[in-house]
Amino acid sequence: MGISEKRMSVCQMQGLYGPYYLSERVLQKIWLRQDFSTDALRTVSGRSLRIAFSGNWNHLGGPDFKDARFEIEGTGYCADVEIHFSPEDWIHHGHERNRAFNRVRLHVVLHGERGNPVAVRTEDGNCPEMLVLLPHLHQDLEAYAMDEALIEMERICEHPNLSEFSSLPERDRVSLLREQGEARWGQKVRFARKRLESVDWESACHQYCLEVLGYARNREPMSRLALRHPLSGFAGYSPEALFAEPDLNWRLDGLRPANHPRLRLQQYVNRVAGCPDWPVALKEMIARWMVPDRTDATRAFRQKSDLNRLLEDLRVRVLPEGLGATRCHTLMVDAFLPLAEAAGLLDSSALFYYWWHWPPGDCPAVVGRLLRQSGVCGSHRTFCNGLHQGAIGLFLGVGTTCLGWD
Repeated sequence: MGISEKRMSVCQMQGLYGPYYLSERVLQKIWLRQDFSTDALRTVSGRSLRIAFSGNWNHLGGPDFKDARFEIEGTGYCADVEIHFSPEDWIHHGHERNRAFNRVRLHVVLHGERGNPVAVRTEDGNCPEMLVLLPHLHQDLEAYAMDEALIEMERICEHPNLSEFSSLPERDRVSLLREQGEARWGQKVRFARKRLESVDWESACHQYCLEVLGYARNREPMSRLALRHPLSGFAGYSPEALFAEPDLNWRLDGLRPANHPRLRLQQYVNRVAGCPDWPVALKEMIARWMVPDRTDATRAFRQKSDLNRLLEDLRVRVLPEGLGATRCHTLMVDAFLPLAEAAGLLDSSALFYYWWHWPPGDCPAVVGRLLRQSGVCGSHRTFCNGLHQGAIGLFLGVGTTCLGWD
């Protein structure tokens, strides 16, 4: 069998705010850069693992990395490494029948198997050791996927096809962004609806708030705390005690002090202590909002709805004190507005227009640049969350195929 160029697997994952796509190439880059905690690594069999060299990234047929150097329980190897989403991919890809994989001594997988794992074998009968990568990652998987998408966006912003997008009639450019933005809204609402199927409004708000305060890097441990400690009684905990709970695996390397989870926990505990029923207050506030005129542009919508006053009321009565405006907007557009839509707090589709015209939350600089360079945003059109989400949608998942950039 001749050597052919590798085909990258893509896996759809369920993120906090909807599905996203993760390429096997992202996993390979994580391994290549050793972008995970390498202290105290152990294989599935319990043997210690020390990595000296990731190996040579192989873009052709055969193992993903060749001639890697590592030690397993003190024994040194110069061997090949194969990367997969799950252990069974070894079988699905037919590696046990392919001699090209006989030098693989380390099988790196994102997720481990449930129950007792079945050892994979090479064609000549060896059993590579297995490392499960997920517990050692520095940040959330969705953040890795977004980072990869942003790298692509940086490249695409210099791509000749950007001029093709810019040359489209303005109505078509905005329509394309609208389509992608509506799709992302739908994803967020569907996920919020699933949340409300298992918990009540107050618990859903509690969980969402802590998860968003964790940012991508510490969303998972914040989620664990929300599940362990319901809203009732949460104010009775000290942030230090919450932060020190076992098995949370905080990701603190390179974290700005303002984003430290201990500080975010303090802010949230203070909010719960000052307003224990803050989710009820949030629900009542949103239910009183005006039903908007669907035809308004962003600037007019914000004026008619008195959005600045709504934002100030939310910050005073509901959102944790000390949060910057951007993080407050992220809480609204990624958590509370989709949750309110799922709960049916306003007439059908009304909350979509609040979500669309809302100021964007955490927004990569490249997104704003893309919208400005293409002429979508400027003096004649206000940059809003909907356009931001639409631009993100163009480059996540299958969005890039809309422009022929696949």
